[in-house]
Amino acid sequence: MQIGFKMYEKTHAFIAIHPPKGLISSLQKLLVDTEKDSSPPEINWSPWYKYHLTLFFWPALSFKEVVRGREQLAELSKRLLMPSVKIRGFSYFEKAKALYLNETSSEIHELYRLMASKLTETILPGPEKRESFIPHWTIARKFHPAQLKKHQLFFQQLDSFSLSARADRISFFITRPGWYSPQLICAFR
Repeated sequence: MQIGFKMYEKTHAFIAIHPPKGLISSLQKLLVDTEKDSSPPEINWSPWYKYHLTLFFWPALSFKEVVRGREQLAELSKRLLMPSVKIRGFSYFEKAKALYLNETSSEIHELYRLMASKLTETILPGPEKRESFIPHWTIARKFHPAQLKKHQLFFQQLDSFSLSARADRISFFITRPGWYSPQLICAFR
């Protein structure tokens, strides 16, 4: 199995759902149209190839933990059904300075709860972290809430964004600065 980092290193890891068909083009169209009507904020938009719905995130996993987590997720994914994705509006993480699209699908939240209960505590973050975690679609970094007032029209239009579709893939991602590698776990049926 090709993982992509040395056995002694620690890496960021996360479980994510890939964007459903139509999400990227719909969001890009909204952003282009919105920029025509209002001045966009100075933020670091995520490149389209990095769009994903984050379900779980770990800031530092060892090689052994990555292998174990990937194997557990692969086993669990054999029983997963394709969830629907429902995006409505946006929000942000102040501490992480990240702008994200709200995921409102009950199927996604149920998938999150199922995965949290089935994967072992040795790989998942502790319960206190899971209870406060929100599955989300990160679209930009280096975001500051002061931009909400300065670019009010832009954010009103972004908040009107909505999309419903079916997800088709879930991956276990490993990443570190300058390197980003999805390890496909499941192509939903």
